[in-house]
Amino acid sequence: MTLRYSVLLIYMSFFMTILSVEAQKVDYAQIVDGKFLNYGGAFPEDLLSSRTAVLVRSTQVSSLDKSRGPWKEISAISHRTFKDLGIDAMAYYNADDFFATGQTRYDFALQMVKRRVSNILIIDQQEAQGRKVYNMVITSFNGKRSLIDHGSEAWRLESGDLKEILKELEDQIVHSTLVRENNLVLDEPEYFEIESVIKKKAKRYKTFPSDLTVDKLAIPIYEDMEVPESFASNSFNQQLQKDVNAYNSEISRRNQLMKEYFASYPFQYEFLEYDRRKEDHLLNNGFNYVLLTMETSGESIKKSLEYDDENIKQEVYTSQRLLDFKKETYEDVENNPATGKVVKFYIKHLLTGNVYVCNPWEASSDWEKSIRTLMLNMSEAMSFDKRAK
Repeated sequence: MTLRYSVLLIYMSFFMTILSVEAQKVDYAQIVDGKFLNYGGAFPEDLLSSRTAVLVRSTQVSSLDKSRGPWKEISAISHRTFKDLGIDAMAYYNADDFFATGQTRYDFALQMVKRRVSNILIIDQQEAQGRKVYNMVITSFNGKRSLIDHGSEAWRLESGDLKEILKELEDQIVHSTLVRENNLVLDEPEYFEIESVIKKKAKRYKTFPSDLTVDKLAIPIYEDMEVPESFASNSFNQQLQKDVNAYNSEISRRNQLMKEYFASYPFQYEFLEYDRRKEDHLLNNGFNYVLLTMETSGESIKKSLEYDDENIKQEVYTSQRLLDFKKETYEDVENNPATGKVVKFYIKHLLTGNVYVCNPWEASSDWEKSIRTLMLNMSEAMSFDKRAK
């Protein structure tokens, strides 16, 4: 396949359920976290003299359940080239885990800041019309949880062959004016796995919080993707703008459905914009709990929510509807492979940080099915009449 430069965009991974697999085309809205970049072919000036973090996403070809692909194998192959060139790729992250929820994004970005990362290198592998398509992007890290600024200069290549991209990367760096100062690059990739969202001294509870009958629940609205007022005019950015419009339409649909599902919720709640750094503001305004979403592989979610090892090691995860709270009877809803991408809801107590994982497991590859099952389970567990259909 002919290598070419282009502009591309990423959705936060936990909002990409509908667009990528069904379309069977390269989803340029899945690469660089919603940022319109300037792809002029230039590398960051300090690429060979500073530290780089690598975000890798891989989806199994022909996998309708969005099972995770061999991202560590892709990382290992790529790292050999990076080491030879002097790119100090000192941390590798799975992109789905990185963007699983606002807290994982914040924690990983803070990790990058503490390790003095200057640049970000993204490797994305997906399927388009039955074939693998790889994209590689290199740009500067802005030192914030937003990772990348709109309009940043970036380098990008696309091909059906990862080795072809790596060869082209090598040729361009060898013939560039970059000065190599990185001489002590790790021999093997160092992987940074998803960590628990339950912080020290906080507790984990299996059920729903009973205090919701008297305490106020904050429900974050899903936020639109921003389109900058001006960006480089080319066919790729034009397609990205279409992708963003489609994404925002899906966000609008989800927000509307959330309101419909909570219409029969009999206790105190409010939809609002949520910023985890401003939870004190929520407390001061009478909120006690917040409903949060996580979207990545079921296996990673269970690790992050501290399920026991025996539960995590299952090859297939079954979502269930709670039929009778007292008798503890359940009905199976859906099966997903442990590595399949799913949507999971959980509740956090704002003052203590305690986390309620809201058993039984309701996570589904379909966002609407997840929220519907959650509301049915909550209705039964808290004895209120929620007619979710």
